[in-house]
Amino acid sequence: MKDEYVIVDSGDGENGIVVRKTEPKIRGVAVVCQGGGNESVRAQIVETVTALLDISSARVSVVKMNE
Repeated sequence: MKDEYVIVDSGDGENGIVVRKTEPKIRGVAVVCQGGGNESVRAQIVETVTALLDISSARVSVVKMNE
């Protein structure tokens, strides 16, 4: 959550407003890709996704795309 403080002129003087930005909590990730059947590829994808999104590897599923 990130707060930003903004001062606005409302006609009656300056007032402060707090703008709060919240991002959704990621509960899990599913990746479907051509190399999903290869254990080495799966491990690299899981490692990348967990590092980028700061989630547990138990919350990442990688599967092979049907051709």
